[in-house]
Amino acid sequence: MNRSVIAALVPLVLMGCSVSSSGGQSADASSTDMVAIDGGLVWVGTDNDTYSDAPIKQVVIPTFRIDAFEVTNSQFADCVSAGKCPEPGIKGFDQIPDYYESDTYADAPVAYVTWYQAGAYCAWQGKRLPTELEWEAAARGADGNIYPWGDAEPTCDYAHYGECNQVREAGTGPMAVGSLEMGATEGGVYDLAGNMAEWTADWYDDDLYNKFVDGEMPIRPEAGRSKVIRGGSWYCEADRMLSFKREAFPPVYRAGNVGFRCAESI
Repeated sequence: MNRSVIAALVPLVLMGCSVSSSGGQSADASSTDMVAIDGGLVWVGTDNDTYSDAPIKQVVIPTFRIDAFEVTNSQFADCVSAGKCPEPGIKGFDQIPDYYESDTYADAPVAYVTWYQAGAYCAWQGKRLPTELEWEAAARGADGNIYPWGDAEPTCDYAHYGECNQVREAGTGPMAVGSLEMGATEGGVYDLAGNMAEWTADWYDDDLYNKFVDGEMPIRPEAGRSKVIRGGSWYCEADRMLSFKREAFPPVYRAGNVGFRCAESI
């Protein structure tokens, strides 16, 4: 069964993730803060050939900036109020029907937005969605770490993913952006693993990493059926926290574990 069919049949989950519902808490963070990521040679892929992103290589990308935090419900609502973004197609989870509109979850990441809605928000901000290699460069850092925080295996102190829902006082669901200091990158980018999986700008090509030439600027796919999603989510397994892990769904897809952040060229 192809990914488009799966997305239509299971509209609220990502492949490989177990379904949960509800949750969240507020925090004082703003996705208008940005972090500069140095361009040049960056590590991408993995030497584990069981993943579609193998093999590991160093490619060249330009310097850019990326949002330190995922876009929140309140920030997306501002775009809706300005008439530049359509509202999320679904406003909440089973146990939190007012997730998008409640002040309690104002600082939690927006969900149920399509790739088009994410792009509209970034354009309103004078930004754009990050390319998938920009996203990976931000997550891996100069040392090519396999997780945003380094190479240590995921725990609930580093990332918010499936099993962490059962140990959080606030219960099941997304956390406020920037809640896990230990999970931030060395440069100060939060929630690149867990919380919300994130749309990127690029079309998905399953064989893309095999086409990369060491030390050269990659050629991005010009067309496709699905867009790349990165970062795992609050109800995904721990193996989805890997910085090189790729997912793909049609740009009209929307889910309770998919949000986004923006980037800009320098």
